[in-house]
Order: sequence, then structure tokens, then C-alpha cells
Amino acid sequence: MSRRGRAAALPDTPHQRPMALEHGGLVVLHRDQQGRVRDYDFGTFPAPEPWQRSLAVLFATKCGPGGGWDSVETSEASWYLVRPFGE
Repeated sequence: MSRRGRAAALPDTPHQRPMALEHGGLVVLHRDQQGRVRDYDFGTFPAPEPWQRSLAVLFATKCGPGGGWDSVETSEASWYLVRPFGE
């Protein structure tokens, strides 16, 4: 509300967070609510590409809206558990 009691103008298009998967679906970018960004490259794992992509999709789902990981600290802690598994 403005000082005069008028409703604020809404944007023309709805806002959506950018996609978490990039570079062919093997790099996950986690953008948290404070604007911090971390990237996680599943292409570095010495495993078949479908397996890398599967892990990246699951990780990206948790980093996305409603996924439960609201901060980059959470995704970093999880990355340190997933990385040895992938290697």
C-alpha cells in the first residue's frame, strides 16, 4: 500500500525463479532467498551420464521452490555428502 492507501502496481508478468539445471542438465545452480548463488557440477563424477543427470535432477528439485533447501548452506552440506557417493 502506498501512503495514500492505494494498492501497489503489480508487474505485467509473473515472476519465476530461473531453472536450476544448466549446461545440458549436469550443473545445478542454487539461488537462495538472500540472492546467493552456488553451482554444483555433476558432470565431474566418473559415472555414466544418465546416472549423473539423474542425481542432478534430484538435487535441483531440492534446490527449487518448495524443495526444502532454502539456503546455500543447506545445499553445500548436502553436496559434501553426495560428492563422495558420486565419485
